[in-house]
Amino acid sequence: MNQPSKLPAFIKMGDQTVFQAEKAERRAARVAKLADPHNGFDDPHNFFIESLTVTPDLIMKAFEVQAWKFAKSQPQWPHEYIVRKNWVPCGLPWENMIKFVWENAVTGWFQGGKTRYKNRYWRAAGWRFWPMDPTWQSTDLLNRAEDVAVPYQGYDHG
Repeated sequence: MNQPSKLPAFIKMGDQTVFQAEKAERRAARVAKLADPHNGFDDPHNFFIESLTVTPDLIMKAFEVQAWKFAKSQPQWPHEYIVRKNWVPCGLPWENMIKFVWENAVTGWFQGGKTRYKNRYWRAAGWRFWPMDPTWQSTDLLNRAEDVAVPYQGYDHG
């Protein structure tokens, strides 16, 4: 009678052997570290809380704890950005924050050299925030700059 092997399943990766159980344990630890213990969701980046009232103060408090990264590729236009996968929920999921920014932003034009770019800008506390994706649902990056650091031309309310 053939007995199934009691050895743990493994994945060969070059010269290294990584046991699936260890890999799953490390992933669970990363998810637990990112997850907000107060929201009860496994994935802190992919949910929307319909009943959450989002205010500018709540967003600015959430922005204070984020690890904004300087955009080194465009030092002539100093700005920072945060990506969805690095968002620390701190009581405010990415989906709720980005929807608020989209709904409260106004259309403006950024003059980048000889090219003009149409963006949606939300201004608060001396900062200008702008996503660059076509919808709030697809937005996975949010830019910010001091309100005077990046040139723009006019706002309209469309």
